[in-house]
Parts: sequence; structure tokens; C-alpha cells
Amino acid sequence: MRARTNSTFSEFLLRVSNGDEPTIRDNLILLHEQLTVKHSRDGFPEESIIQEIFPNMQENASTAKYVTERAILASRNDHVDKLNDKLIAMFPGESKIFNSFDLAEDDTNNYYQEEYLYTLTPIGLPPHRLELKENAPIMLLRNLDPSSGLCNGTRMICRGFSQNVMQAEISSGHFATNYVFLPRIQLSPPENEGYAFKFIRKQFPLSCPYLEELYIRYLASISDLCSHQLPTDYFNKLQTLKVMSCGELRNLMSPSVASGVRNLRILEIGRCPSMEEVITEEKQQGQETKPLFPLLEKLKLYSLPKLRHFFVTKCALEFPCLIEVRIGECPEMKTFIQQGIMCEYTESQKCELGL
Repeated sequence: MRARTNSTFSEFLLRVSNGDEPTIRDNLILLHEQLTVKHSRDGFPEESIIQEIFPNMQENASTAKYVTERAILASRNDHVDKLNDKLIAMFPGESKIFNSFDLAEDDTNNYYQEEYLYTLTPIGLPPHRLELKENAPIMLLRNLDPSSGLCNGTRMICRGFSQNVMQAEISSGHFATNYVFLPRIQLSPPENEGYAFKFIRKQFPLSCPYLEELYIRYLASISDLCSHQLPTDYFNKLQTLKVMSCGELRNLMSPSVASGVRNLRILEIGRCPSMEEVITEEKQQGQETKPLFPLLEKLKLYSLPKLRHFFVTKCALEFPCLIEVRIGECPEMKTFIQQGIMCEYTESQKCELGL
């Protein structure tokens, strides 16, 4: 993190969070020149930052290291989609568009036309229109063969394709540099997505990478992380979430938003003196609670003097992947979850409680 290695930058962040940084007009802060990427008047606004992060793309696009060591983060999935479209357009080579085959099962009256089904992108499913080029980065959306490294979230590079089969190179992890073949498969969203029919999409189980890590620090005035209802897949790819030193933050997110954070592995919250609960209650919440954080491995809560509980629910929650739990300096916490927590413990799991 730049804040750890650059004292000038860390001091600037502290001044902004404390409200001490001078403003120019309308409470706007003038960013230092070294923190900005100047936009040339020619071309679209995002072109300058793309050229800054991906310099000499034409020469280096086929290099795995070049592709995997770079990323542009955006706060909204629609912004991510626009950036992905622009990056694909700038990649060398000829693009190929793969349209999915969609249907509503048992729709005997043909209520749901294909044109409508094409507009849907449920959680965990690829889009109807998937545009790819050779050497473009891609991400797997299904557990196809975990023993060979083909898991949900695996990063890869597209190395070639035909109409129904794609060749890809795994770009990270123990199976990096391995070449694999990916077929089109039938995919359906979870049953709790709320559709009145069973939706089936036949497509490559791929997407472009979304936000995977989120760090929120020294935001003294933020009171809610999510101030309005977000789409269920807003944080679908998020794996690491760390929130620290946010003085007015009362809770992290609602159960409906949390139910979409299905790939979260690491959750850390600390030094937030106003936080009373991690997952806030929803008045419209039904009798059944959706699974929360099913892949969570590490949980750390510390220096939260007003924290009463993690979550209040009528249902027991399961954390089958939980390995390490650390809770300290939370004097008001009487119960972790009101109705209980279910985990399968192993000898390697750690649990430290210092309430």
C-alpha cells in the first residue's frame, strides 16, 4: 500500500480525513499533481488512465506478467463494464463475440421472449454478449475442476477460441502457466434470485475481473458504507474487505447486500468507535436469511467499544471455511450471533476472544 511507503501521501490522507486539507471552492480539494493522470482533450476521458496503467499495450499484450500485474479499480460494475469494453477494443488482434443461448425452462406459453432474457445478467452468470480477444485477461465463474486449478475466481488469459471451446492459460496460483480448455456449459442463477421461472444460459463460464480487494481507512465522517440498496452482485468478486479508523461508521452493510458478497475470504474491522453491529437489521427481512460469507476464512474484529454483536438473525449461520477468528477490545459484545453459529473446526483453526 502506498500509504505505508510514502509518508507524504499518508499525511495527505490524514489531512483529508480530518478535514484539515485546504479547499479551493465548493469544498473541493485540489489533488496534488503526482496523484492525478492528466486527460488529453483528444479521445475519451478513460483513455489517459488506460494508457498510464497499460503502457505499450500493443507490444506487451501477449505477456502474462504484463497483463496480470495491472488492474484498474472502479466503484460500480457498469463502470467496470465500460472500461472492459474500451480495453478489449484497444487490445491488438481481432475480437470475437460469443452470444449465449438463453431459455426459460417450462415456459410453455412463451411469456419470456429471448430478447428479454438477453438483458438479464444474474449473479454468478456471464453476460449474454461476451466479447473476447486473444491474450485478454478473463476470470472463471464456476468450479469446473478444482484439482486442476479450475475454481470460481481463477484468473486466466485467453489464448485462443473456437465457437464452443476456449483455450486459456492460468495466470496465478499453484497452477500458473498451465493451459486448459473451457467449454460452453449450461448455467443457472441461484434459486433465491427471485425469478418466476428457471433461467438457463449456455455460455462460457467467464467474465472480466471485478473488484477483489477493498480497503477503507481514515474516513472520519462516513456513517454508512452502503447508503442505499445495491444490486445483489455489486461486491460479487470481493475477496478482501478491511475497514479501519472510520469514527462515525455504525454498521458495515445490510443482509441483502452481504448475501451478494459470496467470495469474501478476509474480513477485518478495527478502530471504529461508533460501530454497533457488523450486519445491520433489515425491517423488510423475511423469515429466511440467505447464507452470508460462505467462503469466509479469516475474521478479525478489534477496538470496537460499542459493538454489541456481529449479526442478529432468527437462523443459525454456517461458516464452513472459517479458519481464524480474532476478536479483541469489544467490551459491549455479549453474543456473536444471537441464534448461534455453525462451523466445522479443524486442528489448524484459531480462535482468540478478548472481549
